[in-house]
Amino acid sequence: MISYRNGFSECAHRRASYGQHAWKPLFNESRPVCQGQNSHQFKDRPDNNFRSESRNFFDGSVTPVTPASSWPQELLMRRQLAAILAIPTVLNGLAMLMAGPLWYETVPGVPDTGPFNPHFVQDIGAAFLVAGLALAVRAWRPRYWPAAVAGAGFLAAHGLIHLVLIISGHAHHAAFDLLAVVLPSALALYSAFPNQGEQHA
Repeated sequence: MISYRNGFSECAHRRASYGQHAWKPLFNESRPVCQGQNSHQFKDRPDNNFRSESRNFFDGSVTPVTPASSWPQELLMRRQLAAILAIPTVLNGLAMLMAGPLWYETVPGVPDTGPFNPHFVQDIGAAFLVAGLALAVRAWRPRYWPAAVAGAGFLAAHGLIHLVLIISGHAHHAAFDLLAVVLPSALALYSAFPNQGEQHA
């Protein structure tokens, strides 16, 4: 009876000890394997990607994307705008030079300024003609923009005078002056000046 118990206890002890010894290496060996299998899950987590990108950003390793230059399109737009504005400006100058009385009676608000002065109308007509030709040259050859700036400068000064009259309430045809004089003069000044790409070309 005693030997049976001893034998049983020895057998149970051996099985228990074998089980313990068997579990220890199994657990110890499987842990790095499981860690290796699960490591990619932690690497692919969004928060880890955000942290890595944040570190790269603050370390200066991320290269900012440089936007494509748009100055050729802007230059084309300025040239087209200069060409469009050059047409009515040249026509207005020719009308003042060649048909002063008709121009004086046709343009809204002009007869309200006083009696017709042919010499004065022709002088202003010559200025409009030169300004229109300068805008046309800008549309033809962009490198001649200084001439366009000079011509647009006259138009801008003329538009500023009308703008002051509109603000002060002395303009008899404020809507016409705003659309036919002030706005075109501002657009002419914009089209005449070179953009950043032309300055660095």
